[in-house]
Amino acid sequence: MEIFDVSADPFYIGVLQEYKERRLKAREKMGKAAVPGRPREDIIREFKLLQHENINKPGAATTSEPAVLPMPYETCWTPLHWLSKIMVSDLRLGTHHWGCYLLLRTVTPADVETGSRVIVEDEKGDVIPLELHHQGTELSGAQKLAEGSVLGVKKPYVQVVGNAYHVRVDHLSDVKFLPKFDELVPVSWSDTSTKYKEPTDWKLAGKGAFDRGDYRSAIDCYSKALTLSPSNDLANTIQLDRAMAFLKTHQFDAALDDIEATLRGPEQSETALFRKALTLYHLGRFKESCDIHDLLGKKYPGSPLARHERASARLAEQESGRYDFKEMQLEASKRRPPHLDNASYIGPVALKETGKLKKTRRLRMRLFTTEAVKAGDLLLCEKAFAHAFPGSDISSGVNLLLNPEPEQATIGTQGKLLDMTTQKLYKNPSLSSTFADLYGHKFNPVACQDVDGRSIVNTFHAQRIIQLHSFGCPLSSRESHVAAVSSLTAARQFHKKFFICGIWSLASYIKHSCLSNARRSFIGDMMIVRATQDIAADTEVTISFQTPLAANLEETAVSLKYRGYKYTPGLLASTRTGEVGFQRIEEIISKIADTYDRPASKIPRLALWAPYLALARAYLHKGKFENAIESALKYLEALGYVIDGFDVPTTSNTSLIVQKWGMMTDSNVGCWLILSSAYHEVAPSLESQAIEYAKISYRICVGEDETFFETYYETEGE
Repeated sequence: MEIFDVSADPFYIGVLQEYKERRLKAREKMGKAAVPGRPREDIIREFKLLQHENINKPGAATTSEPAVLPMPYETCWTPLHWLSKIMVSDLRLGTHHWGCYLLLRTVTPADVETGSRVIVEDEKGDVIPLELHHQGTELSGAQKLAEGSVLGVKKPYVQVVGNAYHVRVDHLSDVKFLPKFDELVPVSWSDTSTKYKEPTDWKLAGKGAFDRGDYRSAIDCYSKALTLSPSNDLANTIQLDRAMAFLKTHQFDAALDDIEATLRGPEQSETALFRKALTLYHLGRFKESCDIHDLLGKKYPGSPLARHERASARLAEQESGRYDFKEMQLEASKRRPPHLDNASYIGPVALKETGKLKKTRRLRMRLFTTEAVKAGDLLLCEKAFAHAFPGSDISSGVNLLLNPEPEQATIGTQGKLLDMTTQKLYKNPSLSSTFADLYGHKFNPVACQDVDGRSIVNTFHAQRIIQLHSFGCPLSSRESHVAAVSSLTAARQFHKKFFICGIWSLASYIKHSCLSNARRSFIGDMMIVRATQDIAADTEVTISFQTPLAANLEETAVSLKYRGYKYTPGLLASTRTGEVGFQRIEEIISKIADTYDRPASKIPRLALWAPYLALARAYLHKGKFENAIESALKYLEALGYVIDGFDVPTTSNTSLIVQKWGMMTDSNVGCWLILSSAYHEVAPSLESQAIEYAKISYRICVGEDETFFETYYETEGE
């Protein structure tokens, strides 16, 4: 939805076909031995040469080769030590080696591009390229796969690409990074750290790794220390230290488990309580976080760690839906990525069963109102489950993602979104239920929830959910709104595609409708959904994923052409139209209107709104205020509005009342402001009412109205 899907583009159809042919050719080699055919030294030298070229290639980050998803396959839910070890020489091309694992050591540094690529060897010294996908930034910086790193790969799969091949891993839980002291690591690959005997030695080793930013190694060292029967006090200290390493790597579930273990006794340390409150905050459990802060304050009066203004602010947002939207706009303009520190709010809406899916018989859930709401009311404000932003330059960091099933090609950050989503699910299984419930199709979820002490995430399950439920989005709907209303042509860019994308779990249940009753907007990674009309209680909430409105003036021309009328593009756009021009325009519009046989309040007249808006602006520019009012009201009528109290001249008690709201567009704000300007001249009592409707329309389009006057009165707008 609003992402760059280029599957129908002739060029990318060719790219998809090329990769399809590659897969077919690869099948011819399936089952053959993965014999390198080249000396070990040549394979390593070639890899390092390519790695050097990639690092020094200008624009390498934005011109990398396409990311290609393989055909879906299941994860391995068997512990590593239950599997049978095989060697590189045992591998077969195009084959998933079920029931087996490879024990590998890196012989080069990793090259991070579409996945983490590295050359690895087995215990015999045979080498093979390895690609670890969906690791994101997990294998960068101090945690990168340095030369000599050891890992176990479950049910290894050898992918064939042309005349080359490599071991490919797509499921995060199918690879296990092993510390040098692990019992599976052969002595020849171990290091001096195996000489450590005391838990304090391992604790110090963990602190050293933590200070270097190598949190994975720190966690390994702390975990080893805990296996050596430390005293209760030392164990508590180690667990708190490990919890901090978990926090640094966003493993909040594991951090909470460690902290809870230290709080089971009568002594509850100040540090442990504070870290628990912090962890609960990161998990979005703001009420519990505030409660722990309060407990900390009671046990340790005067402690600065007991302050919880931030958690209280999030709790207020979560419970009341009151946000400082202006501050959020400012933060979104500054942060890169624009991930805001705000809570989700669920307003007068709830999920409701509406039947069962045909294929799986799973319940179909949709979002319904729980009470009557008015146009402009906030239905929900949801923080993204995951939100992928290209980079500091909006056009950088985008990639072509090819998916063979179905045959789809997208340009943007969908690959990055998949990395972020799988990592989040992998690290925090407590967050997985709401995400997994979005899935209702044929690929089965995992058979168990964790293995080797880590959760199992089916990458293809997550990818299918993202494919079905992710949204393309702007950095800020306010910026998009300002761009859209800056000119008549830009005002009709309703089919704009976005590089930025994200997934919002609750909003994913909202159904599409061309005649929707709600509209979504964005501030950074926050999605705001507001009612576009008055909605009764127990009514399904709908939004337009793609508006049926014409995208530009040229599309309006095509519409007129097929209705049998000649159209001149400049005729409607000009504000210098003469008397004859106005008459011609009105005649054309009148003839178009005569072709409709149903009232606009039932079926909006989409060929009329743009001409009426252009006409209203032209009349206002000419000082024909009553004509401007008439055209502006016809614009709204064409979009399905029913309005009372607009007659000119007015009486003292006349009110401008929208009896029924119609389709919402960015241009609606400008239309109401045209009315306010015209009413200022001929019916001043209606001016403020028109401005209020402009403000409501702005609130719906942008998500908030705190910046309305700044946008339209302090800067150039409509």
